[in-house]
Amino acid sequence: MPAFAPSYTDCTVYMYPSKSAAESGSKSGGSGFLMGLPSVHEGRGYPVVITNRHVVTKGSLYARFNMQGKGIYVHKSEPDDWVVAEHDDLAALPIDLPDNVQIKCLAPDLCLAADCQIQGWKLCPGDEAVFFGRFVGHEHTQRNRPVVRFGHISML
Repeated sequence: MPAFAPSYTDCTVYMYPSKSAAESGSKSGGSGFLMGLPSVHEGRGYPVVITNRHVVTKGSLYARFNMQGKGIYVHKSEPDDWVVAEHDDLAALPIDLPDNVQIKCLAPDLCLAADCQIQGWKLCPGDEAVFFGRFVGHEHTQRNRPVVRFGHISML
């Protein structure tokens, strides 16, 4: 498995059920990631939070981001702000963030296509996978500090 740039941890978003929970780092609701979708405005990518549908429908509508330097930024959303999949456990939120939020967006071509390919490479059981996210019971009150986990695809 190749090494990943530490900046990829800046793609990870922590989700909370309230602003106070986000500020204290307690009562975690889940995690997600940022994807940069093409934008017709200003010719740049547009950040979208991607998380699980169950995270949103259970009320974790506060996304927490690291600020450049120190501190955090908490973004409150409403249930109607989200695009929620009917048959998959996915939800998406287009988001405007202040310039001093420390983020990195994944490119859409890194997503799994309907034909089980990523950037033209067919995925199969046994292939290696990596993901960033929150580790259960390992909360960080000052900053988002996701863990990087590795494994193998067991089934498609």
